[in-house]
Amino acid sequence: MKKFRLRDYLPVLIMVLCAAIFGVLLATGVMDLDTVPQLVADRPVLAVLVVLGLYVLKGFSGVVVYNALVVMVSMVLPLPAALAVNGVGTAACLSISYAMGRFTKTESLESVLDRHPKI
Repeated sequence: MKKFRLRDYLPVLIMVLCAAIFGVLLATGVMDLDTVPQLVADRPVLAVLVVLGLYVLKGFSGVVVYNALVVMVSMVLPLPAALAVNGVGTAACLSISYAMGRFTKTESLESVLDRHPKI
């Protein structure tokens, strides 16, 4: 049987941590869909960085709603810039999600399936 190592479950732990932080921000009212456009209305570079950061957070956790990010970008940026930011953000989000799934160890599931062939 394989020895338990915390490093093997690091992507899952990062995802849980991101979900907890985002949940606390939503529950306390610090962040919502209306807050971000108001904060960055006069600073488009900051808006792009904030949105890309949220796309990265979306890649780590399922808590951030993808549609809300797309709508928020369209509210803050003009159309050509919004399309570019959404494209880069989507690529980052999918790449992070893929990497997390790819590098998460699955030996524990395979060992259970080997011990119980009826599953």
